[in-house]
Amino acid sequence: MIGRTKRTTWCGLDTRMIRRLSAASAVIIAGLLAGCGGMNPTDDDTALSGEEVTKLISGNTFNSAWQAERLLIVYYENGVVRGRLGLSGSDSGTWTVEDDVYCHNWVRYFGGTRRCYKWWKRPNDYLLENVDAFRIQNLNGTIQAGRPAGF
Repeated sequence: MIGRTKRTTWCGLDTRMIRRLSAASAVIIAGLLAGCGGMNPTDDDTALSGEEVTKLISGNTFNSAWQAERLLIVYYENGVVRGRLGLSGSDSGTWTVEDDVYCHNWVRYFGGTRRCYKWWKRPNDYLLENVDAFRIQNLNGTIQAGRPAGF
């Protein structure tokens, strides 16, 4: 007779239970979540003004990842944004900067919902801290001058 696997209850943010996991799975997930702390601004990061964000992204490309897939965001000077997410194809939309907050609105990406971020300069990359009411995952990545071929 095979015994049942012992399960451990793990809680998420705000001490709400997410699900029951085996102890081995919980250790793996805890290790992955430990790295998520780097997805928040620190005292070493510098908040960018709206003018700095506009100058930084206009005509350039942001390289990042979203849900474990490579995310490429290309910013046109006229407020158009185009992107590619993994192998799922491309999308387009618009971007704006108001005060010190950057927002993008895609046709399909991010659920087609307007998402807004505060940009932070870090030692080796940039952090986009989500500041809208939806509170989705922050993004981090690098800026590449110009647009890649095909954009």
